[in-house]
Amino acid sequence: GATASAAHRAARKTKRRRRAMAGHCTGLVRLPEDKSDLYFGHTTWEAFSEMTRVWKVYDFPLKGVSARKISFSSYPGCVSSTDDYYLMDSGLAITETTLSIPNKQNYPSTAGVPDFLRIMAANRLADSGEAWVRSMTDSATGTYSSQWMVLDYKKFVPGVALAPGTFFVLEQAPGVSHSE
Repeated sequence: GATASAAHRAARKTKRRRRAMAGHCTGLVRLPEDKSDLYFGHTTWEAFSEMTRVWKVYDFPLKGVSARKISFSSYPGCVSSTDDYYLMDSGLAITETTLSIPNKQNYPSTAGVPDFLRIMAANRLADSGEAWVRSMTDSATGTYSSQWMVLDYKKFVPGVALAPGTFFVLEQAPGVSHSE
């Protein structure tokens, strides 16, 4: 009856809240022991209704940019990657793992440039991992809590230890950005 229906709705709401707090994607960067390759991956999990995925390639003949071609996973109708998995012809590869911050009072005002635009600008303009991290840190709004993994394939040499500047991790949360 009505009690069972209310319990079912409450359980669905709790599941949705738990899933939202856990994020919907994660990334991985792996250097094997022999340093022969550098693996860069990403996975997304969503409801069946959101399984329609597309791989987009934006190739614009823009002047004064580092990345003319940007490839990314996305959904129909989106202009950016809601998964945050990008490959650029500048040699950069970017992915992200969402950091769950359940206390919404930690979030500042949502004034500022929307995150998807900041990400696309950093992707297009940065010529190095360091430049990408700097761009995202300088324009941080505090509304997107993430661990970004930034890989500069131009600096990778198989069989050799990673050169400085090959890989960066940037963590951002309301009011703080830290990178290594």
